[in-house]
Amino acid sequence: MMEDKSATGGIRDMMGMVPTQERARGWVTVMSGMAKAQSAITMMVTSDRERVLARAKILENRLRLDLIDASECPGAGAGAGGGVGGATLVMTDDHLELADDESKPGPGVMVDWRDFLGRGKHGLSRRQPLARAIGKDARTILDATAGLGRDAAMLAALGYQVRAIERSPIVFALLEDGLQRSLNDPIMRDALGGRLRLEEGDARAILAKDGPAPDAVLIDPMYPPKKKSSAMARKSIRIVRQVVGADDDAAELLAIARRVARRVVVKRADDSPPLVADPTATITGNTVRYDVYAR
Repeated sequence: MMEDKSATGGIRDMMGMVPTQERARGWVTVMSGMAKAQSAITMMVTSDRERVLARAKILENRLRLDLIDASECPGAGAGAGGGVGGATLVMTDDHLELADDESKPGPGVMVDWRDFLGRGKHGLSRRQPLARAIGKDARTILDATAGLGRDAAMLAALGYQVRAIERSPIVFALLEDGLQRSLNDPIMRDALGGRLRLEEGDARAILAKDGPAPDAVLIDPMYPPKKKSSAMARKSIRIVRQVVGADDDAAELLAIARRVARRVVVKRADDSPPLVADPTATITGNTVRYDVYAR
């Protein structure tokens, strides 16, 4: 049988990680939607440096994307969708970003933690809502839906040992790029303290494996951006949603996490209903809410 090198084939490979009984409860639907979204993504390089071009070629093969020449897309560049439809993964001289054709020219979506780690741990406190929701007794955290990694990075900077899981190959590539740039910065590297580990895969399968259970699990299902969010936040959520689709299996992930960990925290928009009724506790922030399920 010929090897399937398409984006759909790559995500289909991941299906084997999840037990059959879990796939029967909707996982195939979610992953098929992700595969369809990824099939509309192309990759573009806006640099002529050999080092960058070599890295782009490796990533192209890993993600099974079509690599297009920026010169073939007049007006395209970092932050431009390339005019090819769908979304474009753009590799620049110094970072990786994701853009779409709906965006105006300018910065695309990238993993960048400088706004809260650029001064090290200054301003970070375990009195913040996320840390209060995780709990003072937790040491090890599994972030089951890492996304752009902001929560995972913040928890690592606060001293927790964090294992961040992301199942979208595209978003995981952005995460890897952002973490590497953070580690290249002495201040941010010191803040993270070697406590953040990234892993590509489906958190349901990872949680189902035998091994030490994390003290707490964080779940942040995709939800619509709030109207009062910044334009950049709305843009980030829109583009990421375009790539990963809706988290229709979030309730299943919560059920598995509750069987494994003594404490599960679900991040929600402050005006969204609980993912599952009757959380043990609720911690509120400015625009988000953390529903805690403890046993």
